[in-house]
This record gives sequence, structure tokens and C-alpha cells, in this order.
Amino acid sequence: MAMKCMVDFLMAFRMEDRSSEGENPEENGNDSTTPSGKALILSLLLDNLLHSDSEMRTVAAEGLARLLFCARIEAEPEILSKLLLLFFNPATEDDDLHRQSMSVFFPAFAARSQTNRSLFEEALILTLNAISSAPSVSPIASVDPVEMSLYTFYLLELNDQPLKRTVDSETSSDSQSERYWLTDQPELINEPTTTKRFGVDAQWFP
Repeated sequence: MAMKCMVDFLMAFRMEDRSSEGENPEENGNDSTTPSGKALILSLLLDNLLHSDSEMRTVAAEGLARLLFCARIEAEPEILSKLLLLFFNPATEDDDLHRQSMSVFFPAFAARSQTNRSLFEEALILTLNAISSAPSVSPIASVDPVEMSLYTFYLLELNDQPLKRTVDSETSSDSQSERYWLTDQPELINEPTTTKRFGVDAQWFP
């Protein structure tokens, strides 16, 4: 699938934003309003979070989670808010693969640093605003703000010390340390407010 290929490309090769390349668009005859390749891919993934096909939504959400966790794109509360809304959207209740991957990503990302937890704080406000302003016919209006808030509070209470110990004890590459963190932390995978509430086994996506 094209989206998977684009995500894999960003995972393998870091693409700098146009503004960080130190080039003068006027000197090169380029339009400064032209988005970078990374921006185009990010826009595509965000747009497909609203796709009617569940597989497309899952691929987009997993792609964003992978890029965020590995710092291939800048983490923003707006992106986390969209992922939270999709996660708690009643329309995705039967998307087991999506629920599995997000149930692992959210705690792992929050536990990684205080900065990430601060982003979830901002995302919580954005998400609550989106729920309160959603039209009555929208599935988002059916999202339980209390349940979503309690889950976010759980994420805010996570401590980054287990992750630091894991990374410090690993002598392998960053990607191997990240995969170890995501697959060998039973306290995250077995958290009752994440995976077990959906009745599925959590596993990280490839």
C-alpha cells in the first residue's frame, strides 16, 4: 500500500523540512508556499484518519504513531488529539488492529518523556473542545469525555524512568531499543485501562 511505503521511507530516511535546509526560495526560484515532501505525507496520513475504510484509517494511525515515536515528525498536540478522537470514536470499536496498536503506542509515547506528557495535556483540551463542538450526528459526539479524560490522566501519570533504564541498558541501535521498549514492557501491555478494556492482545505493528 502506498501509505505504508511512504511511512517506511520516512522511517528509513530522515527528510528535513524545507525551512530547515537553509535555502533561500527566492534565489532558487521556488515558491516558499510549496509544502515539503514530509509535509505532504503528513497531510495525507491525517486526511486518511477520516477515511471510510477501516484498513486505511488503521494504516494512517499506525503510520503516524510510528513516525511520532521514532521522532521522524514533530510531535504536536493536534496530531495526538486526532489520534485520541479516533481511538475513542465508537465507529472504530471493531477495529481490533487499530485498538491494539494504539493501546501500546499511547502509554509508550507518554512514558518516554515529560515533554510528551505535556503534549497530551494540550491534546486533552483540544479533544474535549472537539467533542463538545461536534454535531449531534457525528460519531465524535458519542465519545464519552469522562472515559477519554480518565485515560489521558492515566497517560499523564506515567513515569519515564523505566524507558530510560531500558535504553541505557541497551547497547544496540536506537530502533532496536525502541522495539524492545514496545514489546517487552508487560506493565504497559497489561494495563487494564488500555488493552484489556478492548478484549484483545496488544502487539506492536511492523
